[in-house]
Amino acid sequence: MGANKVNIKCDNCEKEFVSTKTRIRNNKKNFCSVSCSQQYRQGKTHTSVHGKILLTCKYCGKEFERVPSNVKVDNYCSVQCYGNWRHKNVYGEKHSCYKEKIKCKCATCGSDTYKFPYQIREGKVYFCNQDCKQAYFVGKKAINWQGGISNYPYPNEFKKTDFKEMIRNRDSRICQICLRPESEMSRRLHVHHIDGVKENLNPDNLISLCTSCHVKVERTPPLKEVLKYEVFIENFINNPVSMSV
Repeated sequence: MGANKVNIKCDNCEKEFVSTKTRIRNNKKNFCSVSCSQQYRQGKTHTSVHGKILLTCKYCGKEFERVPSNVKVDNYCSVQCYGNWRHKNVYGEKHSCYKEKIKCKCATCGSDTYKFPYQIREGKVYFCNQDCKQAYFVGKKAINWQGGISNYPYPNEFKKTDFKEMIRNRDSRICQICLRPESEMSRRLHVHHIDGVKENLNPDNLISLCTSCHVKVERTPPLKEVLKYEVFIENFINNPVSMSV
């Protein structure tokens, strides 16, 4: 036996075993094995073990037991009961983070509407309901307003299925932005006018896009300009003389 090792009794089974002086000095209790350590901490010999207290759930009235260290002013038998109690009792002005709403004017009908402080932004308009919001964002106030060009009809040739199918087949029936094949979609690819001019039916001005990418291009002017630029560069590489004139 080394000079640093001594015989000591296990605090659980009282069996003698060899331990180091350092371990004995650092540990309040010493055990001969892991199983003895677990038995001691689970058994009545543990100094911190106390009997459980019988409590009544504040929400459902069910009786349950809890150790003294976990007893609080308000006690609940489960997380669900605590959540249900808060849902019924902690809302509106009763909530600790509640703040008074600020009165605003509906931009459509002019009636009073109330918004929380975090909803108030400089330059923002407010509405009393969804119908007023939809009625406001029409015409020039619409986000995607482009001067009313959407009211212009498409040329008859563009409306022909064969013409659009020609563009889709040219693009291998794949969206030219996200590269998803048409077979993975619930509808056919859209045929998009790159320059935004409906009368320009030049195949170089038409491109196949999925619904998602088509919406992104129409709603994102910078993306639309990038698309135009890429087409211009491609045409310039293929035919530099005609593009430079």
